Amino acid sequence: ISAIRNPMTILHLIVDRMSELIDDARCSIVSINDEGVPYVKASSDLEVHEEIKLELCKYPEISRALDSKQPVIINDIKNDPLMDPVRAQIAGLNFNSIIVIPVIKKESVIGTFLLRMATPMPAGVTKRIHKLCQLVANLSACALETAILFEKTQTAREYFAEMAIRDGLTKLYNHQYFHNCLEKEFSRSSRYHAPLSLVFFDIDNFKRINDVYGHSHGDSVLSEIGELTRSVARLSDVPARYGGEEFAIILPSTPSEGAMEVATRLGRIIRQHRFKSLDGEQITISAGISTFQDNGVQSCDQLLQRADKAMYQAKAQGKDRVVQA
Repeated sequence: ISAIRNPMTILHLIVDRMSELIDDARCSIVSINDEGVPYVKASSDLEVHEEIKLELCKYPEISRALDSKQPVIINDIKNDPLMDPVRAQIAGLNFNSIIVIPVIKKESVIGTFLLRMATPMPAGVTKRIHKLCQLVANLSACALETAILFEKTQTAREYFAEMAIRDGLTKLYNHQYFHNCLEKEFSRSSRYHAPLSLVFFDIDNFKRINDVYGHSHGDSVLSEIGELTRSVARLSDVPARYGGEEFAIILPSTPSEGAMEVATRLGRIIRQHRFKSLDGEQITISAGISTFQDNGVQSCDQLLQRADKAMYQAKAQGKDRVVQA
């Protein structure tokens, strides 16, 4: 984490690794904003980019850690007096121990490292786990401070270089960057005999959304689709706005089964999402998948053409579905 310069990447790395190191643990990073409102910025049980606003009155262990700037350890949440104000709310929880470590740098709390055990532990929070959490919190404080400083001191040239490869509305990669990456990934997959998948999808009945609600509301839908697409993409994936209401995700080292899982999950998330600018109207997508090393694909153009064709087959079959080329 000391080498990473993106604060959110640091946070997600911490929660993922800690949940791996400690069996059945649920690990979260809570950030306190300038108004003193806590938000879960990263958690082992949340999607990437998903945030949850917390009510401090429901988390006495976090309040105690923030006030004291000291670790808070609860070995038995059902009987510890600190949890008395929320006894009714925690009655049905299936974990027994909580440890909260403040992430402190230069005497100011820049966040709270919150580790919750998902299963009862006979020994409660062991000395080993306490030391591990404290170590990670200390490392996190230094890394986050450096990363935040690095972000604030980025030059205008670096900023505009990033903006040049992003779509201004959705913040996904743009058409040109997508094609450059597809060529590079196809060449790499061909060289190392690794699978490469492409998901191509289109918003169903998007013209009607613009006609009924107006183009400003349509733009809002596109923006939210961009957020949802980023939420399912891994760090190695390349989510892009191909043009209009068409989107694509390059999935390196991913076979067709993995691509189907990503596309199906994205379709479900979009279908269940309630868009801010629509009156409860449901949005669906039609998606096509193609995979290099499947079905005799010989070039990145052919990979793209097959994904595009599969997407139109999904449209023809009734929309709101995924078709594999």
